[in-house]
Amino acid sequence: MAVPRILTQEVVLGGVALEAGDRATVILGAANDDEEVFGPSMVDFDRTPNRHVAFGAANHLCLGAHLARLELRVSLEEIHRRIPHYRLADGAEIHFSPGIRQAEGLPLVFDPS
Repeated sequence: MAVPRILTQEVVLGGVALEAGDRATVILGAANDDEEVFGPSMVDFDRTPNRHVAFGAANHLCLGAHLARLELRVSLEEIHRRIPHYRLADGAEIHFSPGIRQAEGLPLVFDPS
């Protein structure tokens, strides 16, 4: 989630001047949550643009990215097959932990239908 780097050239980010040799940390999870690029934070699998960088990119692409996506797809399909009727509890608020992007809790209601 965090990639430390040493700047090779001068740059201004968010109005802050950084010099070559300065240390910076790129937070990959934040790249996928930029409201100026993706709109309000919500799940939208068909969003455009869909430049997700959780597994890196280009020559830094995770070798296991395709397997991880396949495992997730199979897991979700199986969960939905076994437990097809559920929803978020009324008034539920989802809070995410700092660092690794995970929900601190997921209050679900299972409908017997």
